[in-house]
Amino acid sequence: MRKALFLLFSLAWASVGYSQFNGNNGVYTQPPLVTLQVGGGYSVSGGAWAQRFPYFASMQLGATYQPVSNWMLGAEYEPYLGSTVNTTGIFDGINGDSGDLIDMFGFPAVIRAYQRGYSLRAWVGRSIDFKTKGTATWSVYGQLGLGSTQHYIRYQFDEGQVPQLSGDYLGGYDRLSAGWQLSQRLGIQHYNNEAISFQLALTAHQGHTKHMRAWNYAANSADQGPKTDLAFGLHGAVIIPIKLTGLKVEKEPVYFE
Repeated sequence: MRKALFLLFSLAWASVGYSQFNGNNGVYTQPPLVTLQVGGGYSVSGGAWAQRFPYFASMQLGATYQPVSNWMLGAEYEPYLGSTVNTTGIFDGINGDSGDLIDMFGFPAVIRAYQRGYSLRAWVGRSIDFKTKGTATWSVYGQLGLGSTQHYIRYQFDEGQVPQLSGDYLGGYDRLSAGWQLSQRLGIQHYNNEAISFQLALTAHQGHTKHMRAWNYAANSADQGPKTDLAFGLHGAVIIPIKLTGLKVEKEPVYFE
């Protein structure tokens, strides 16, 4: 999380810095545009991802820097918030005779599973305006991103009542995976530099990951082969403009005696 916030802060700082020191003869102006995006999406999984997380929700925290042209640079942090996890076969080696995982009191353990993780990426994109009215503009846009991804199964149960999943044992069942990820986005946005705006887009992710645990307890073997994680979904966000008013600084003449 700290890395994500640092990256977004650095992007915004670089944008402001560029705009304040772009000028001639001591006059500095701020032509670029900086916006923040807060939103979320819903995706359907494919590839290895679909074996554990068939579909999931996610959130978005992003920042965009756009010069005078329609080219854009950005960075975003996208945490996964899936609540549908396929746990079939994961606990087969430690289930009781009834086929259920038994807690320390001899009852079937109540275990909830969630998808957790994140993507952290930088991206480049371009928008094409097709309608402008006053300070508001409608445009279509596309983005291509590259970054890192990590995901795992988070288990929730009464602490201390399921010793089979206590301590280091839990890591053998959480399917922690990490690697790099390509992302694409194609959508439409309504932007008004005088108000909060919005965007809506189709998204696609292609992750190339591997399991990070040395031993897979569910399969009772090492699991280090590469995986392909695919996702396709719908994304929406509100756009918060950071209004950069023209900042001009005149240099005072210097006289020498």
